[in-house]
Amino acid sequence: MKKKIKISIIVPVYNVERYLDHCLDSLVNQTFKDIEIIIVNDGSPDNSQQIIDEYKNKYPQLIKAFVKENGGVSSAKNFGLEHASGEYVLFIDSDDYVNINMVEKMYNVAYKENSDMVICDVYDVFEKNNKIIRYSNNFIGNTNIYENKKIIFNRPANWNKLIKKSLFNDFEFELNKWYEDMRISIKLYLLCKKITFIDEPLYYYVTHENSIMNNKNISKNYQIIDAFDDIINYYKENNLYDEFKEEINFLAIDHIFISASVRIIINSGKKELKENLTPILEYFNKNFNIKNKYVNMLDRNKKIIYTLLKHKMYNFVKFIFKIKGV
Repeated sequence: MKKKIKISIIVPVYNVERYLDHCLDSLVNQTFKDIEIIIVNDGSPDNSQQIIDEYKNKYPQLIKAFVKENGGVSSAKNFGLEHASGEYVLFIDSDDYVNINMVEKMYNVAYKENSDMVICDVYDVFEKNNKIIRYSNNFIGNTNIYENKKIIFNRPANWNKLIKKSLFNDFEFELNKWYEDMRISIKLYLLCKKITFIDEPLYYYVTHENSIMNNKNISKNYQIIDAFDDIINYYKENNLYDEFKEEINFLAIDHIFISASVRIIINSGKKELKENLTPILEYFNKNFNIKNKYVNMLDRNKKIIYTLLKHKMYNFVKFIFKIKGV
């Protein structure tokens, strides 16, 4: 009987030939060897497959490479899950990279604590101005969402999380949707009896010209409305919405009122700015409250943006991000 792999690393690939070598180098050189690296080429039209083939030929025992028709990142993640044999899964964006000790450190904690999920801190790498900023989860040790509701505020990305594969038995990523990470992470927290946080940045998240912050397609930002409807409905279906209402409200302040608004502001011209913001702000005002007991948890920069947005100082927000070079 074939020995079960400890960790399946799933890497969706699409138009990342510029970044893929760095990503794969950080994975094939992991100090923890009981892994499989599942690379899913989601119909990428660039030279990514040539790079994948080179790594597959060089590391045939580590890499499982697949090519599928383009279906979006959620489709690629679901495909990777179907072919994953690991006890735990780790999703890595193919334009990012990780510390070579990441898997070893996260698995050792998961094994020792019998954790359903292990979450590490992150380095945000801004390609445009060569800045690297640490993102801290502000949690240490073991907990779960019922013991500490603030876990819901943790960055909802999948890629800094080692997740027990069995948690995906009843879940899959929503197809053709933005915010697929948020949709599933906020639900997975509810299934975890134990979540362990590592107070160390092991993942490097690269922001570049094609990143979500710089996407010029304004309408894609409106998909956060559908994402929050999905989350709210799930919590209501499980009779948990009232219990987590304040926390979900703060999540909306952070991700709708602030983050989605900022993305729209920095990618809108002066003439269409207010028109572009209307759907987001109307949805927020209808379903959430700008006042929330957790607002003081916003970091200094977000508090400034929060205040400017409350006073509809949109051009000043745009100016700030222009100065920052984002």
